[in-house]
Amino acid sequence: MAYNKVFGAGNNAYQYVFKIYFDQTIDSAPKLKAWDDSSTNSTSHEVLAGTTGNGNVSMVVAIETTSGAPSSNWASSVSQTSGGASPNRLKGDDAYLLFPNTNQTQYFNLALEVPSDATLGGIGTSDHQFTLEVVATYSGTAPNIYFYFNDATAGGSETSPVWTEWLNTMKLYPCASGSSTTEIKSIIRPTSGTIIAPEYRVG
Repeated sequence: MAYNKVFGAGNNAYQYVFKIYFDQTIDSAPKLKAWDDSSTNSTSHEVLAGTTGNGNVSMVVAIETTSGAPSSNWASSVSQTSGGASPNRLKGDDAYLLFPNTNQTQYFNLALEVPSDATLGGIGTSDHQFTLEVVATYSGTAPNIYFYFNDATAGGSETSPVWTEWLNTMKLYPCASGSSTTEIKSIIRPTSGTIIAPEYRVG
């Protein structure tokens, strides 16, 4: 398995990082949600419930970039807003990312916050895996929905994105700097406060 680097993912001021494409028209602005299971009905695990160290809010932070690139360090001080907002911390139906329009193509960025008291090697309710779900309404033909990432390993950049389909068999790996296509390096938990995962790979 190759772990391809996502260009600009995390706390960076880039527009073209992740892309969602609907192949039919939609009637409502899409919502991007995060769940801690593949059945999209649970938000009780640590990754979305948070810890004392991060104020018991979701560790998954997202911002829509359809409107343009975010400011630098956009993920450093995001509140968890009930309902839809951008940026927002994602937690099921309680807090989600709301896109700005009904365009068939939408862009976003995503970051993982790591608090000092995150459970090391968490399993069960302490794990840090999450599932993304995008929701929109339609009145005509049901759209197929495709996720893509700007593939830095394939030469993707802000000015010349290379969009690789992010299949549902692939996982996103927040990781430490210096990871490679053959190795994911673990994030070092901070001794106090929180940090944002510096690198993201899909494989």
